Amino acid sequence: MDALTPVEEGRSACVRLLSSALHDRALNPEQFEAERADFETLHPGLPDLVEHALEPENVFALSSVADDDLRYESVMSSIASPLKRFCAGSEIS
Repeated sequence: MDALTPVEEGRSACVRLLSSALHDRALNPEQFEAERADFETLHPGLPDLVEHALEPENVFALSSVADDDLRYESVMSSIASPLKRFCAGSEIS
């Protein structure tokens, strides 16, 4: 497999950060708030996007499965998939 280009690597990092932010906002809101400024610095607008994406049913779905349960990735994917456009359109250098 070919190595990722710098743009692809940046987008991949953005998606990982987005997933981490979604997880923290849903399951550890204090951690999310503590990292909010860092998220904003790395990807302006990401914290607000995460806030608006997490409906109560999404928080419930994430809290209903363990992080190491295969269903967790499915739940996370269903929440994060629409948000991946944010990372695809982010200015990545």
